[in-house]
Amino acid sequence: VNIIGNGLYRFQAFMDEKKEWNLELHSGTKSFYNILHAGWNGPLRAASAGFGFGKPFSLSESMSLALEILGSRYFNGKQSMPRQHNLLVSFRLGLQTRMLSFMTLVTGISYNYFTSFNTPGIRMAPEAVHHYEFPWGNRNNIHWPGFYIGLRF
Repeated sequence: VNIIGNGLYRFQAFMDEKKEWNLELHSGTKSFYNILHAGWNGPLRAASAGFGFGKPFSLSESMSLALEILGSRYFNGKQSMPRQHNLLVSFRLGLQTRMLSFMTLVTGISYNYFTSFNTPGIRMAPEAVHHYEFPWGNRNNIHWPGFYIGLRF
């Protein structure tokens, strides 16, 4: 977490194709920021926690693009096995539109990579309803496109 006097501190709540509840804290400067992430999917009892980086690009006074990379540890509560290495990496391209002085609409697309080193035959990948897996993955390495939409304060 960056702690900078007169720096950037923003809270973001959003949903994506993997989890219906995601919370992030963005801290840093207007040109580069860190991301602390937590997410939850209630019906699947799946959670994630992670860290990332972001770089905004201004389009106008009220709109900007953001490139972000986020790595998070994934916990799937439906599996009765030890929580081993389950890493979810997301590359995100987002459009941010300021709606009010304190609120911004964030939406975007993502490329996701999930890797798991668990007991053979048990799938620990995120069980999302809204995603397509690219064919070059296997049981322990899965790739898919995604989306997100939410609000930043």
